[in-house]
Amino acid sequence: MQKVIHLLEKALDGGIYFEEFGENVHKLGVASIAFDVPKRRHTFYTKDHREFDHVADPNSPLEVSETFDQNQIETAILAFDKRECIAREFHKALARAGVSHVRCYLNNGRAIYLSPKGDFYVEEW
Repeated sequence: MQKVIHLLEKALDGGIYFEEFGENVHKLGVASIAFDVPKRRHTFYTKDHREFDHVADPNSPLEVSETFDQNQIETAILAFDKRECIAREFHKALARAGVSHVRCYLNNGRAIYLSPKGDFYVEEW
């Protein structure tokens, strides 16, 4: 799974964007990705039911806002989709919008953004 970690690090620094990252890790067998926003931990789930974690920036946790703001989430997604920000900045924007966890399903093009209180926002592509 070193190839997946390499792609993740490249994506976090803006070397590739989500569309290319998602396509490439999916080809490597990743079916879905869970992201723990405050811990900056990505958990990759493979098509053959294996999982592995990678923590980006372990010494720099993100503080999640207590207010879940769907408009801020949409604005962050739009900026990320337009390549106006890199993944690290997108993650900070999600924290400011009150998102604590994200689950991305690569098989069906859906991401679910969750708050600590159970609020959620669904993105489809």
